[in-house]
Amino acid sequence: APEVWIDIHEIGGIFLAGEDDSVQGFAGLNRIQLADMFPDTRLPEAVTDEGWWDVEMGRETPANFVGRAVRVALALRERAHTEERIALVTHGAFMDALIKALLNQSPGHPDELFYGHYNTGMTRIDFDEGRSRMNIHYMNRVTHLPADLRTW
Repeated sequence: APEVWIDIHEIGGIFLAGEDDSVQGFAGLNRIQLADMFPDTRLPEAVTDEGWWDVEMGRETPANFVGRAVRVALALRERAHTEERIALVTHGAFMDALIKALLNQSPGHPDELFYGHYNTGMTRIDFDEGRSRMNIHYMNRVTHLPADLRTW
């Protein structure tokens, strides 16, 4: 069954930034709403009756963002010893951070190095059973889209 991984969301979380740089956080869809929309999906305990985003956090910090990418990279490596196939549906900036975490590259400013991904771009990475070796088959593949439909 599909499983929700809260950590694969885009940088920042769910928030509205005001002109005065104030931030208002939003909780996002709650457990009941997600279960109603996707009844066969496994939801983690972090998806509560209030929602999945920590409203008190407001806008996520860059350090928290990188930490999430590292957690997901570790979780993927932990599952490498299984025959499980995992597909992540996420956003471009998170893909950049995740690939850097998987490759043990220090996070830096996106102007220095950014693994760009088009909307609906596909990347395939296989892990060997020992979890130490990865095989990157392709990154940001968009052959399923005509050029005029490719967007960032």
